[in-house]
This record gives sequence, C-alpha cells and structure tokens, in this order.
Amino acid sequence: MTRVLVAVFCVLMMRPEVCASAQRRQPTPEMRRWMERLRAQHDIPLRQWRPRSNAVVPVTEIRQAKYPIIDVHKHVANPIYPLDEKAIARGVEIMDAMNVQTVVNLTGGWGEELRHNIEKLSDTYPGRFVVCTLIDWSTIDDPDFSEKAVRSLEEAYRMGARCLKISKYLGLYLKDRPGKFVAVNDARLDPVWSKCGELQIPVMIHTADPIAFFRPWDEKNEAYLSLSRRPEWYFYGTDYQGVPRYTHEELMRQRNDIVARHPETKFVGLHYASLSHDLAAVGELLDRYANLMVEMGARNWALGSVPNSGGKFVLRYQDRILFGTDGTIRAAQFAEYIRTLETDNDLIRFQRPSPWGPIHGLQLPDEILRRIYHDNAKKLFPFLE
Repeated sequence: MTRVLVAVFCVLMMRPEVCASAQRRQPTPEMRRWMERLRAQHDIPLRQWRPRSNAVVPVTEIRQAKYPIIDVHKHVANPIYPLDEKAIARGVEIMDAMNVQTVVNLTGGWGEELRHNIEKLSDTYPGRFVVCTLIDWSTIDDPDFSEKAVRSLEEAYRMGARCLKISKYLGLYLKDRPGKFVAVNDARLDPVWSKCGELQIPVMIHTADPIAFFRPWDEKNEAYLSLSRRPEWYFYGTDYQGVPRYTHEELMRQRNDIVARHPETKFVGLHYASLSHDLAAVGELLDRYANLMVEMGARNWALGSVPNSGGKFVLRYQDRILFGTDGTIRAAQFAEYIRTLETDNDLIRFQRPSPWGPIHGLQLPDEILRRIYHDNAKKLFPFLE
C-alpha cells in the first residue's frame, strides 16, 4: 500500500527520480528481519543507559582548589560510614592534597557515639573537622520529647559538637504512633530550634529532595533513570503502607515556617534548600530570610547545567552560598566540584552521571571563589581559621 501511494505521488508530481529514490528507501523483508535482530541484540534496560557525549572539548586537570576550602557537607562517620582511623588519616591526606582546610561531619550522632566521633575527628585533628549532632527520633512520641531533645543538644554542645543536622528523615520517613508523617514544623521541635539559636550553632537541614522525585514516575519525569535504580526515592502520592505523603510544596512551606519563626537561629538549607530546579525560588528565600544560607552538596549540576542563570545566581548571592559535596572524602569528587566552579570547561563528566543534563564550568572570579570556598562558612563557624 505504501509503494502504491508513493507511485501515485510521483506521477502527480511528475518527478520520477524522487519516486525511485523514495522506493529504494523502503526496507525489504530481509532488511526488516536484520533490523529486528539488531534491536534484540542491543536491547538493554533503560536504567542501564548511561550515554556519553562524543564531543571533544578541553579538559582542565584539577590538582587542588585555588583557595582553602571548608566543606560543610560530609559524612565521615556514622552507621553507614563506620569510623575507621586509617580511613580518616587517608581522608586528611586527601584534604591536604586538594587544599581542603576543614570538613564538617554532619552525622556525628548523640551520646557515646558523638563523643567517640569528636574524639577521633575534632580532638585528633584540631581545625580539620567540625562535628554535628543528631536528634534521637525514636522518642518522638514521648511526652517529654522536647525536653530530652534539648538536654541532648546541650550535652552535645558541651562535648564539642558545633552544629545540628536534620536529615530528610523528618518529613519523608518519620511517623508518629498513629502512623502519620511528622511535619518539619512540628511544634515539639520549636524548643530545639530556639536552643540552637541560644547556643549559636547552625541547623544544617535537609528537607525533601529533588522535585522530580515528587512528580509522577512516567515518561516525562527527568529522574526516570534515578528512580529506576533507587525506587525508595519516589515520594509521590502515598508510601508503601498507603499513608499520604507531604508534597514537595508542603515540605518547603513547613521548612520555611521554622526559619521565619526562629530568626535568631541560623539555618543552612542543604542541597540548595531542595530547590535546585528553581534558582529564582532559592533567591527569593535568601532575600526573605536573613538567617538562611544554602549549600551545594550532591547538587553540583544545579549551577553547571544552567551556566547562564547559574552564574547570575552566584553573582547575586555570593555571600550566602556554602561549599559542600556530600558523601565520604574522595579526591575525584572534590575535583569535580572545583572544576565546575573554577574552569570554563564544557561537558564536565562525573564519576556518577547526572540525569539533569551536561555540566558546564562557571569560571567564577577569585573573590567569589574565596567566599564560597571559605569565607561564608566562617560566618557559621567563626572559631575556624
């Protein structure tokens, strides 16, 4: 039928050479079988697809940062990353090589675990590590939860902890006894935020996650591959028990509420305050709340994937952005972040490919680099050199 239509078209157009060319492009049955064999031979699950650009572009080798770095987002030790003295010593060597002055260990725990972390990190390597404490959520339903959480925070401060880490567990996973998700702005936590302000220790808060994880998991979702590999990151609708989740927008409002109601407390919105998809919205938050800063951990692509608007964002908010990477201490990861901030390289390739598009270097001016690398963090941790 297709060939008949082509022939009629050619007669009507009086272009026999076009007709012959069009007919030659129609695959024969043998060719169709060959094509199907190719498809079957090269068929792979979509979650395994990791395309690499063939574009040849300049690559700047990064040996170390131009200025000393304070990395405010690391996980040196916790149940997932066990404390290992040899690994810590090796980490310090990497820090020295990459010009990383200090690393903030966000997951220091509480009680004896925290004491052990401080002894092995801050005490053993003065000035190289800052340790955060955590909240024991297992007691959330206890009548005296607020009082115990405040006492734990005071004890952590006496031991040497200099920040409080709030993970996305609050808002995304933590439930009360009736089975409902606990809101980020739950009133039981107000005394904790107030105590942080009194002690002058910043709250390093991770609320929600990339917005794609809160959208339908379909062919339009930019995080399709990530969700295929890590389905536990899917926060749309209800959880595995059928309990309604908070939406991304609701979680943002809850987080913003505590920042607004506790102006004496310094908050750091980890991962660009989970608004890395909308830098204008991040800017609005920074304009609205003088007690809020943001950091870039695990979101190196947020600026580099949109280098024009990303560069403008950095220029305007250069005194409110902190350097952070997330994860353990790795030279390759430091190099990726440094390369994005310092060079004008295109198509920067990471060890872990980003589903959010190619990354381009910003080549930030030295003055801005110094602020992001070091000076802004000094506002939170003035005891550091």
